[in-house]
Amino acid sequence: KDLDPNADINIPEGYSLVWNDEFNESAIDLSKWSYELGDGTDYGLPTGWGNNEKQLYTNDAANSAIVADGDHSVLAITALAANGESYSSAKLSTQSLMSMRFGRLEVRAKMPKGQGIWPAIWMLGDNLDQIDWPGCGEIDLCEVLGHQTSVLYTTVHFTNGENKHEEIQNVHDMNVADL
Repeated sequence: KDLDPNADINIPEGYSLVWNDEFNESAIDLSKWSYELGDGTDYGLPTGWGNNEKQLYTNDAANSAIVADGDHSVLAITALAANGESYSSAKLSTQSLMSMRFGRLEVRAKMPKGQGIWPAIWMLGDNLDQIDWPGCGEIDLCEVLGHQTSVLYTTVHFTNGENKHEEIQNVHDMNVADL
């Protein structure tokens, strides 16, 4: 457990803290997070979540759990080889549990590294059930290609005036120790 989970939260002047999770409980707080399970087909997507992902998402503790990391506790998401062709992992979402239109978002995360993985932290518009992607909007806060750990990608996906997918992407050179 964190010694004081809110001790490290610095709230800038003019802002109010409206949502946080310091992962200082023994289990994932299901009032803040929900699991997206399976291969995407239960959500109306092609197998592989629409982008050929090989993993099957589960709510198994082997794939997602709160674990100790020094003096703090963290959410650990682990991909496991299921056989030579597929993997299991976890996909957590705040859909229907938290929404914000304006404000400041701060995330502290350690990203894994290794060939074939693509860890990401991203947000979709809360109108996804009414407007398909990319019309609902997507903000990729952090994407790191496992084989290229010194590069961090941030991207905004949206539809332009012609209702076509468009994106604005920034590439940040990072020191591996910073990730």
